[in-house]
Amino acid sequence: MNAFSIFRSTARKAMPTKRHRAAIWENMLGTVYAMNAAGEVRYFDYDYKAAVAFVGDVEDVRAHRYVAYRTRIGSNGNNESYMLPRHGQFVWFVLDRGIRSAR
Repeated sequence: MNAFSIFRSTARKAMPTKRHRAAIWENMLGTVYAMNAAGEVRYFDYDYKAAVAFVGDVEDVRAHRYVAYRTRIGSNGNNESYMLPRHGQFVWFVLDRGIRSAR
């Protein structure tokens, strides 16, 4: 089983909390972007395994549509707007290991 299949199979379909961050989202034709804990966004073409590795050590994965006004994204300010998810786009959100979930 590959890294993305494991990542995806642990995901719950649920709204992310305020402490969750966007981690992986697809672009056109199955290409993928990923964000690490520092807020850096990178393009990974079709290499989902490298994208999952770039995301880092996480404990809670949630799959939900991106809602721009609910989610903080691109915290380092160096990301181009075309690299960030669009409103309504399907995104895998994560909670970094060691951070308690806000309920």
